[in-house]
Amino acid sequence: MGATPKRFAIFILGAGFSRPAGLPTGIELWQEVRRRAVRSGSAAFATDLDRYIEFRRRCDGVQLDSDAVDFEEFLGFLDTEFYLELQGSDTWSDEGNPTQLLVKRLIAKILIERTPAPTRLGDLYLEFARSLQPGDLVLTFNYDVVLERALEAVGKPFRLFAQRWSKIHYSFDDVDSSRAEVIVLKMHGSVDWFHRGQYRQRCEALAAFGLSRAPSDAVFNSERACLQPILDGPRHSDDPLLEMFRLRNAD
Repeated sequence: MGATPKRFAIFILGAGFSRPAGLPTGIELWQEVRRRAVRSGSAAFATDLDRYIEFRRRCDGVQLDSDAVDFEEFLGFLDTEFYLELQGSDTWSDEGNPTQLLVKRLIAKILIERTPAPTRLGDLYLEFARSLQPGDLVLTFNYDVVLERALEAVGKPFRLFAQRWSKIHYSFDDVDSSRAEVIVLKMHGSVDWFHRGQYRQRCEALAAFGLSRAPSDAVFNSERACLQPILDGPRHSDDPLLEMFRLRNAD
């Protein structure tokens, strides 16, 4: 008889996973984002929120106040507007319109503030991290870094992408299985992930004018930033994650 094949476990995590660590629920997060956005004096945020409420009234016959707005539906409204370029020349940047950028930054700031240090995570998370075995797959819809901190605290190797390849052709024979790792896939991204694309374009624009200096950037041109590529190993040049980096010292 042949050897019994190893069985790998699959885990799916949602907001409830991070709640015991003190992170907010979706409703609590929206309330805090809205409070800070209003306090910032952002006219764009106030205008976009009013437009969304009016949109729901006209299209669905629903009368909402700002407390009753569904956070994800509001963000979906902003995303649709951005990707369809409905604001025309008022589109802010390749990374989003003003309200999108403000909301994303506030989400990251709030979650990082609420995430415990590795030494204060608690046994619940450390035991879960210890229970994971190489090859286990964790699908998480959370933006926070509670799981990564727990894995690092117990010394459990993990990666944030599906497959590592030994060469560029990407057939099943080219999978590099030499490293024993837990696989963590963050379906909605992460508060400590940053895309280098816009910074690279700014560098290229300066170079086109014969300027060698690098543009200022809080992440990609900072002596304090500790960056790590999300991917590891050979990849096709058009892989969308190639320019994604993890900020290891997000605090």
